[in-house]
Amino acid sequence: MKHYFFISILMMSVQASAQSADCIPVAPTEARGTSAHFEKPGRYCVQQDFVPKAYYDWHRQQNVGQESFFYVDSPDVLIDLGGHSLRPAAAARSLIENGSQVGQKVHDVTVRNGQLTGPAWLGVTLGAFGTSFSRPESLLSDIDPKLLANDKAIMPTLGPRTFSEAARESFQTYRNAVPPAAQFPRGGFVLEKLHIRLTNKRRSIGAMLQGADNIVRDCTIEVDGTIGLYLIGPRAVVENNTIIIHNVGPQRPANAAIKLDRADGSVIRNNRIVIKGKGAPEQAVSLIESKDVRFENNTVTGAKVIYKAFDDQSSLIESGTVLK
Repeated sequence: MKHYFFISILMMSVQASAQSADCIPVAPTEARGTSAHFEKPGRYCVQQDFVPKAYYDWHRQQNVGQESFFYVDSPDVLIDLGGHSLRPAAAARSLIENGSQVGQKVHDVTVRNGQLTGPAWLGVTLGAFGTSFSRPESLLSDIDPKLLANDKAIMPTLGPRTFSEAARESFQTYRNAVPPAAQFPRGGFVLEKLHIRLTNKRRSIGAMLQGADNIVRDCTIEVDGTIGLYLIGPRAVVENNTIIIHNVGPQRPANAAIKLDRADGSVIRNNRIVIKGKGAPEQAVSLIESKDVRFENNTVTGAKVIYKAFDDQSSLIESGTVLK
């Protein structure tokens, strides 16, 4: 019996060592500063909290933070936060996003087991086209109406092109780059067992994922902003999450706890959705060119209706909803 116990302990130790050897450690260093780059496939294990400090920008005369902190430049990456947190002190564009390698196709990235908190605009933003979309406009009405109404020339000495015309052209170029749902490349992004809490008072989105077959499960996502999840691409699965929006920021018709764009065949099930704040959207889910979405066994608080479709082709099949 003693020999058996010793062998069991030895096997457990060997297994733990093998698992540790398979895991690439990630921790803040002076060489890396307060960011980490994931440039090769593999399993990465965060060893301690990342707590980037603000620095004073003399040009802007204010404390500022980095644009982003974790950059993913490779497919087939698993980032295990190991219960640690990424929590910058100053406003940032995003906490985890695609890196800057031009043309690098990123897919099958998993982020799990940790906390992403602070005054960032985006918690996680990952895209399957070589770059993540850093703009949340699916509809022209998502753009600032003041900008759309601005008929002043951008540079009068160079011609009559107005701010309004530039905004509309930019939006159309962006929308033309988004393929139909059937043509989306694989994303395969997985967010699992994360606590995302964003406190940016101007605008914030918990996660924005672009590509087919993305999964968000067992997460708590709470934002001071107006969108909890923004998913672009078909067959997304959103399950067993708590999603809370406080609705601070620009009020747009398609704001919602979950915003789906070209997300045919997606499934939203077993979630708790809470919508708070003045001027809160009526709907828990916004659909843009997204058909055959299933909404199953969710509890929704603070919404008047389960979903709103912004075009004729979107559709949702609902069952088992508790609407409070």
